[in-house]
Amino acid sequence: MFFGQATVVAACLLTDDAKAYAARPFVVSGTCKREDIESQKKLLHITSSALQESQKGFGHRLYCIASDGDARRRRAMALLTLTQSVPPSSPIFEILSCLRLFNMLCGDDDLTGDFDWKHILKRFHNTLLRLKGILIDGVVITAAVIKLHLMKNGMTETAANAILSPNDKQDVTLMIQLLNSLAQLPDTSAKADPSFRASRRILQLLGRLYRHLLEAYLDPTLSLHDQLTRLSAAAHITLALYNRDKGDFIPIQLFFDVMAMIKNIYFCVAKTQKDDPDGHFWIILLGTDGLEKVFGRVRTMIGNDMNADQLQLSNRIDGAVQCVRILEQHPDWGGESRRITVKSLEEQGSDISRKMDHINPMSWKGDTRVGNVILRSSWDEGRRLTETNLAAASIDSPFEMMEHGDGYDIMCPFGGNKMVLVDGAIAVGEEEETAEERDDMVPIEDVDRNVAEPSESEQFEPDLDDVADAEEVIYADTASAKHEAWLTVDSSSPQKRQHKSTILRFYSSPLTVAESKDRLKRVRGFSQFDENIHTLPDINVSIENGKILSIEDPALTLVRCDNMVFLAIIKVLDIRLGSAPVQTVPAHLVHEPNVRLRGQVMHLTMTDTSHQPDAPDWEWTGLMEPGAAMSGLRDIEGSQIDLIDAAICSRTKGRDIGMSTYTFRSGELQASTALLHEHLVNDLHRLPSVWATDSFPYRSDKGTFLFHCSGTVFLT
Repeated sequence: MFFGQATVVAACLLTDDAKAYAARPFVVSGTCKREDIESQKKLLHITSSALQESQKGFGHRLYCIASDGDARRRRAMALLTLTQSVPPSSPIFEILSCLRLFNMLCGDDDLTGDFDWKHILKRFHNTLLRLKGILIDGVVITAAVIKLHLMKNGMTETAANAILSPNDKQDVTLMIQLLNSLAQLPDTSAKADPSFRASRRILQLLGRLYRHLLEAYLDPTLSLHDQLTRLSAAAHITLALYNRDKGDFIPIQLFFDVMAMIKNIYFCVAKTQKDDPDGHFWIILLGTDGLEKVFGRVRTMIGNDMNADQLQLSNRIDGAVQCVRILEQHPDWGGESRRITVKSLEEQGSDISRKMDHINPMSWKGDTRVGNVILRSSWDEGRRLTETNLAAASIDSPFEMMEHGDGYDIMCPFGGNKMVLVDGAIAVGEEEETAEERDDMVPIEDVDRNVAEPSESEQFEPDLDDVADAEEVIYADTASAKHEAWLTVDSSSPQKRQHKSTILRFYSSPLTVAESKDRLKRVRGFSQFDENIHTLPDINVSIENGKILSIEDPALTLVRCDNMVFLAIIKVLDIRLGSAPVQTVPAHLVHEPNVRLRGQVMHLTMTDTSHQPDAPDWEWTGLMEPGAAMSGLRDIEGSQIDLIDAAICSRTKGRDIGMSTYTFRSGELQASTALLHEHLVNDLHRLPSVWATDSFPYRSDKGTFLFHCSGTVFLT
């Protein structure tokens, strides 16, 4: 792992002995984060070989190499741990080869790669909060939609704002609170709006995925068999959804890491069954949490000097290990929440304690003996559980197709034995949105020809971090120049002075980025994340005739498609007044210039060709038009929106026939089209553009386009 600008390698023992399972760092390399993939691979290979050689006399065996998800280290690990399939001569071949859709690639001596489970859970949490949201089965889930469902389930607005707009995206407690809240969402009532029920269907499926992962690591009453079953279910749900929606579901890096993590656990249990049939195994010891504890102690020892250099780190890291060992043996000395009695997530409900971040083998009550586990049974039970979860969400299971297909497994979701991130380039929309993942734009197989060695001048050119961390920066032409750091800002009060960093913070505020990690911006007072939690305006005093527009309501707008303008009925996904997200907006404020919305085009079907004036002849099928909400309808101006009172009737076509759905009348839609066109006739060029599909623009049974603004043509 990285600490500051040094790479630290540590060894951990998979045992319940508090004296032994603390991480032991044995390599500190001052890399300045500039090592390329080959250098990382060489470092990992040398250190792992030295570790294996030194432990032969103790009977220890290297099971896996773990990382926190750094892009270059991920690819270097893949070059060491994904080189060959488990050979038939391996003791674990018989155990793992019977697992359907399981990936059997490993390195020498069945070595596998691992990723820290807390980091993966935090990345699931952060994916929920990303700007474009999550797309599953055509339904877009945004932070505003999540907030609506949490509040409908009894959560206060303050609590919902806290877990959806955290100051620190690395906060484990906030992560557990959000994922666990989604895992506990109940079924909707029969009277709920159709769009609300459609979103709840997807949120409940996501909640089941999160529940499987959370319980596997945080429910101390589970046996090892139950943990493996839940991890299998999490792997199968992730595989099914990623096969369906790719990067719109989760980033490709997160998919790779969660599958590698679950695969490694099965590998490690299989190895333990052969090496120590009567032994125990604790999956919570895997990952990099042991090294994180050491880093925490090092930072405590350093105090105000947070940017430790390599010498300081080397001198203090051994003392930090001793501190961790002492506190593991005497938890009460540290004043931390390390009690043995830890309640399950279901018992805690929404009152998640911070001690969930400190579960250790002493806290675990379930049976962890590997001799009581049959991996095939756990794996198949997880798959059956997944098929039940998918059926409840009205999503078809793809596993039978994959089994009869060519080269599918949990790390090859599209077949052909092509592993994501390893074989082939990354498709558009699959990449991670965080800056530190940009290196993953190059597939591992292309490392040698795509990653060039820096030139001699580039190797020694300082970057911004180098300049920020240097005690003194001297330029050739200004070697003797000195500048006053304190400036007078008011000539009438020369004694009142302000530091330049404070002045720069105010003047350069619009130019800064919310996720900056460099020290210069920290000095100027900027956080890595947006700390502003917007409060909602009081709209109850200004509702016009009781009409409001809310998240997940249907609304009308005009869109450009094939150089023409058509009416689109959208599901509202997000509403903003200025920069503040809101759940509702009064009808008379919708057209204000500071109102912005995000929506998804609804899939409609014609149910009556007679077009009776008072009878609805269109209904929502429960599906959404593909692609429109994820691209062109992210920033709809309020002036381009019109409200509609949709009737609710039983669905006759599409998904879940017999369930309630929205219905519309052609006459009302045509009138709304004319009114919107008249209102926006001078601004049609500003309308969002969408792609045509088989069902949009809306058309009659004869294929004639309906709700079309005639006479409007755009030339390309």
